[in-house]
Amino acid sequence: MDVAIPSDGKSARVRSLGYLAKVSVLALVYVAVSKLGLMLDAVGGVATLVWPATGISLVVLWQFGLTLWPGVAIGAFVVNLWVGAPVALATAIAVGNTLEAVIGAYALRRLSPSDYWPERLMGVTTLILLGAGLSAAVSATVGTVGLLLVRRISVGEFSFAWLVWWLGDAVSDLIVAPALVAWRAWPRRAAGTRRSLEGVAVALATTLAALAFFEPRSVLTHAPLGPYLLFPPLIWAAFRFGPRAVANLTLFAAVAAVCGTAMGLGPFAIGSLPQRLLPLQAFMAMFSATGLLLAAAVAERRRAEAEAREAVRARDEFLSIASHELKTPLTSLQLQLEALGAKLKANPSSISVPAKMQTILRQARRLGELIDNMLDVSRITSRRLELTLEEVDFAALVQDVAARSEEVVTQAGSRLDLALNGPVWGHWDKERLHQVVDNLLSNAVKYGAGKPIEVSLQANAEAAVLQVRDRGIGISTQDQARIFQRFARAVSPRHYGGFGLGLWIARQIVEQLGGRIRVTSEVNQGSTFTVSLPYQRPVQKIQSDSLGKYSQ
Repeated sequence: MDVAIPSDGKSARVRSLGYLAKVSVLALVYVAVSKLGLMLDAVGGVATLVWPATGISLVVLWQFGLTLWPGVAIGAFVVNLWVGAPVALATAIAVGNTLEAVIGAYALRRLSPSDYWPERLMGVTTLILLGAGLSAAVSATVGTVGLLLVRRISVGEFSFAWLVWWLGDAVSDLIVAPALVAWRAWPRRAAGTRRSLEGVAVALATTLAALAFFEPRSVLTHAPLGPYLLFPPLIWAAFRFGPRAVANLTLFAAVAAVCGTAMGLGPFAIGSLPQRLLPLQAFMAMFSATGLLLAAAVAERRRAEAEAREAVRARDEFLSIASHELKTPLTSLQLQLEALGAKLKANPSSISVPAKMQTILRQARRLGELIDNMLDVSRITSRRLELTLEEVDFAALVQDVAARSEEVVTQAGSRLDLALNGPVWGHWDKERLHQVVDNLLSNAVKYGAGKPIEVSLQANAEAAVLQVRDRGIGISTQDQARIFQRFARAVSPRHYGGFGLGLWIARQIVEQLGGRIRVTSEVNQGSTFTVSLPYQRPVQKIQSDSLGKYSQ
């Protein structure tokens, strides 16, 4: 008899098999690359100045999650057991190497969560201080203490073995890890002809510098400025091509340097292999750190310049839209007043003053709303938006907004359907919450294409949930995140008025109240805006990073 396996059981089995496959691949790669490093005359049989496995494990745990740490532990244990280390020593080294990878990956994920951290000074600084510095020191300390306890090294050799171990791991973090991240995030767009030729020139300059540096008959080999031949191409790459090019250039230079020094070439080829590689790797660590910091600084400067240009563009667009939006109600007011004055002068008893006054008041109210939006931008960006919390019936507030919007909804040819589940009390700012609902309803009227608008409010266990749904033009997927930015628009301002501030202001208010606002939409199918507000929560300060995220 066949037994049906529940779909969730199948999914769990697939996830388990996928996890085991990732751990196995990581362990195999760790063993393979570590065996190559241990061939370079390791101190105590296990401490080597070339250990690419450190950078690989760091990137894997950063990219795929810290839960893959067993792959590092298994790989480190197996490779050290393979080269003749006792079980106790192999276990200690595996623990140290695993802690190293976990500490470095956790630091990068926590302190620099950017998808491509080499473009951030914080990411590069975290790699240098906590990756190459702290985590490598943990592995070196655990490993060399283990070597000392099993008498693979003497007390007099401890400091040299620790330095070799730490420097080998640190160089791997500084050179291998950035290169792997660069390959992972390499841009797919084709470069122009001039840029391609410049890239070839940088690669050629790096190659020539390496050949001149390691050529045994070159007069530069024994010159004190020999190692610095690689710096001009590095600076060139940092300014013109960014962190990706720097990472690849550094990796190429490191491979060439290690190979040349191992063959007895270049200014570092003095003494035994560990004695040669120690000053070389120290130089390569400084070389890589310099390039990464410079490239990250240049990338941040360019990003800041691009944001400044975008801010200027947004400002100019805003001023253009503002002048049009403010002029429209003023013109209407002027025409209504002129018409009213002319009719009163001609025949004071023949004109319906209340109807004219309603039009004037409506335009004045619209003008006041536009000015209030501009003032709110100033308050939010300067962190001066203060909330006055009080007991508020959310359902009654929504009904009040709907009643005030009835005329506008009717003029748009639409219909407003309310589904309110009875009083919904919470501790909110009544005026600001009124503003959020009004902005969402105005948005639905504007883009609803004259079709019915549904407003619902429900009281869940933890939060009040408001939904405003229209069946209008909808929002494309790529614009759904952008519409909550300041001055952002998913449509042309020629066809739809407004400053592009309503949704941005609504989001700032909702988040300051501890809530969340989101949108689901399909083009030509309408949009649904959902606001979730906890009933009671301390007011949150608007932070500068929040403004940077949603501002242009």
